[in-house]
Amino acid sequence: MPPPRLERTLTSFWSLILGSLQPHSNLECLQISCYQGLKLPGWLIDLANLVLVELDRCKRCSHLPPLGELPLLRFLKIREMDVVECISSEFYGNGVNPFSSLEGLDIDSMPVLETSKTVDKRVNFPRLRILTFKKCPELIELQTFEFGQGTMPRLLQNQTHLEELTIASLPELKSLLNQLDNLSMVKHLNFNGCKKLEDIPEALQNLNALESLILRGCNSLFFASCVALRMLPISWCNRLTSVPNQIEHLTSLSELKLESCPNLLGFQLNLLENIYEAIDRFYVKFNLGICE
Repeated sequence: MPPPRLERTLTSFWSLILGSLQPHSNLECLQISCYQGLKLPGWLIDLANLVLVELDRCKRCSHLPPLGELPLLRFLKIREMDVVECISSEFYGNGVNPFSSLEGLDIDSMPVLETSKTVDKRVNFPRLRILTFKKCPELIELQTFEFGQGTMPRLLQNQTHLEELTIASLPELKSLLNQLDNLSMVKHLNFNGCKKLEDIPEALQNLNALESLILRGCNSLFFASCVALRMLPISWCNRLTSVPNQIEHLTSLSELKLESCPNLLGFQLNLLENIYEAIDRFYVKFNLGICE
């Protein structure tokens, strides 16, 4: 660790170097990695043709730039920005329809990210197809990304184009109740390491297009209405003691995997009588327990 005075000098040096760059105005892809300045350069939002932006390990930046002003931005990944605590109105900018072209949003490894402190009715992400939250240990509920007046977060509300949603390594996330209801086109859903999430049953009830459901390190199972479900891998669900009877209604299921669920005492094969002809892959691995 350098002395404070030297550290301030180095930080200013980083900001000066990056801020002095003059990227081509037609630049479409931009990745900024391991930047040690306190603030990202102002020229970033002047690059109106940007399609992909990745901010990776900018560990000293505490605020996100107004990326919502980039009209053609389709894919945005924000990773390991260690001191960003909230997503504020600055992120969306001053435009009428921020993030109008965004199709993929990946928020990964944000150790102190807690909430969004603003209410912004403009944001509805009309083209969002892929959404990932991963390794945000302080994020207690997705409702903290609320930009409307209701209880459903604007980030997920009315996302009729969203096809893939990953929620991973959010150990404090407790509820998704009423937050997935309108995601009618979601085909792939991945819950990983959400140990306190207890209301998955209600959250899945209206996802009739769901084809793939991955549950890893979770304590709640439910899939009664998932008539289109084809893939169901379940692993490391330590509190799982039995597989719900509703599995017999998954008539489209072609792949079923049960692995490393130490308290799963057995599996009733008769539950598969209505669907066994469609299943191509059936994999069961028990650390403890008996397969009946």
